[in-house]
Amino acid sequence: QAKESERARDRFLYHVTHEFRTPLTNIRAYAETLSQGIVQDEKTIRECYNVIMGETSRLSRLVEDLLSVSQFEVGSVKLNKREVNMAELLRKVVQDNQGSADAGNIDLTLRLPAKIPPVPGDRDRLAVVFSNLIGNAIKYTPKGGRIEIRCAVEHQQIEVAVSDNGIGIEPKDQEKIFEKFYRVNDERVAKVPGTGLGLAIARETVRAHGGSIVLTSTVGQGST
Repeated sequence: QAKESERARDRFLYHVTHEFRTPLTNIRAYAETLSQGIVQDEKTIRECYNVIMGETSRLSRLVEDLLSVSQFEVGSVKLNKREVNMAELLRKVVQDNQGSADAGNIDLTLRLPAKIPPVPGDRDRLAVVFSNLIGNAIKYTPKGGRIEIRCAVEHQQIEVAVSDNGIGIEPKDQEKIFEKFYRVNDERVAKVPGTGLGLAIARETVRAHGGSIVLTSTVGQGST
C-alpha cells in the first residue's frame, strides 16, 4: 500500500507539473511577443491576449482543484447550502460545455422530467460535479459520439446520469476511477490533459451532500 501510494503521488506530481508547465510556457511566450512590440496588427494582438487569459483561467481551475482535494482531506469543506433549482443548474452546465461538444461534433442532450423539487445543496460545488462528469464524457468520446444527461425523481431522491458512447473503462480500473490522482493506464487517456482529480472531487462533493456516485462501463461502448 505504501509503494502504491508513492507511485500514485509520483504520477500526480508528473501530471500536475505537466499541467502547470504548458499554460505557463504559453503565457510567457505570448507575453514576450507582446512586450517586444513586434506585433502591430490589432487582431493578432487580441488573439495573444485571449490565449493569455485562457491559459490563466486554466491555471486557476487547476489550483481550485488542488485546494478542493486538500480541503476534503483535512475535513475543512463547508457547504454553502440553499435550495438549488436542479433543472436550471443542469441547463447551465450543459450550456457551458456545449462549445466543447460542438468542437468534437458530439451530440450533447439533456433530458429532464416535468418537475424537479428543489435540492438543498451548495450550487457552486454541485455545478463543479456535473461539469467534471460532462467534461470527462466529452474528452473520452470520439468525434461524432453521443452524450446524454438524464434526471429522474423517485421517492424524494434525485438521480442524475451522464452517459456516453465513448471508449469505456476496463473492469480493473473501474474500482479505482474515483481515487484521487488516479489515471487509467491507456494511451488514449494519456493524450488527454488531466490530473486525475475531477472524479475524486466529484465523489467527495456528492458524499458531502449525503448522496452517492457510481459507475457502469463497457469497454468500447461507453460509460454512465
